[in-house]
Amino acid sequence: IRLLSFAIIHSTTKALPIWRSRCIKAGLKANLIPRDVVTRWNSTYDMLRFAVKYRKPIKKITGDKKL
Repeated sequence: IRLLSFAIIHSTTKALPIWRSRCIKAGLKANLIPRDVVTRWNSTYDMLRFAVKYRKPIKKITGDKKL
């Protein structure tokens, strides 16, 4: 999930539009995945809580071999 978050944020021309469309198709708001930050004690929890809620678009985008 950490790598996916990094890829979506840093690939504004390819991964970001696909992420947004997959979220909308799943009926979710197109939010970015929270980053895991060493200095924030609850950032891992926030990232994992987000991943559970957005598991459908995450599953779709990680299964797409074209990205």
